[in-house]
Amino acid sequence: ALFTRVKGLASSGKVVLVHGASGGVGLAAIQLAKAAGCEVIGTAGTEEGLALVKAQGAQAVSHATADYMAEIKSLSPKGEGVDIILEMAAHVNLNADLPLLRRGGTVVVIGNKGMTETNVNARALMMTESQIVGLLGVGSPEEGKEVLAGINKGLAEGALTPYKGIEFALADAPASHLEVIQHSQGTKGKIILKIRDGEGK
Repeated sequence: ALFTRVKGLASSGKVVLVHGASGGVGLAAIQLAKAAGCEVIGTAGTEEGLALVKAQGAQAVSHATADYMAEIKSLSPKGEGVDIILEMAAHVNLNADLPLLRRGGTVVVIGNKGMTETNVNARALMMTESQIVGLLGVGSPEEGKEVLAGINKGLAEGALTPYKGIEFALADAPASHLEVIQHSQGTKGKIILKIRDGEGK
């Protein structure tokens, strides 16, 4: 669904920024973007997370540093910015994202904390003639079919390789939900809920 909403944009040669790239969604986004021929920059907050991002073939930037947005722009071709931003924390980053966009760029909002409201700097949006797209779920039934086909194709061809992160026993399911929100053990890959010993779903 990350790419069905920006059809024609995530193509060869485009520059994609993935915020929070060391999580399950972020790693999958890197892999899909690389498979499409895009250049990718990913952010993470820990050394382990940064290593995961690099292992997927993306340039890695720590979002734990104060000036990391400037570093992202400097890593883009000719320092001109990026074409697509996949934003996991719009309540924090959205307005800072806008100056990173090339003309005609797109921010895809994937995450926003609770019902937190975010005021958008309309002038910054106008300056690059860019757009903000919201994403929740897989969209229409047609998009759902396209997403499923894309996932199956990526898995079959090896372009998609899920990374197993922290594991929880079924009895600890409430703790796994807290970890999704709090990231107390760091953000790295998919959180696994074990139904029985030796199995993960």
